Amino acid sequence: TGLIIYGLLALLTHYLLRNWHESAREQTE
Repeated sequence: TGLIIYGLLALLTHYLLRNWHESAREQTE
């Protein structure tokens, strides 16, 4: 069970970082 939670957490973190990166990119332009 812990492994599944870790996987979901990693996926969520990756998605948030990607979304944040795109937002920062828009503000720069």
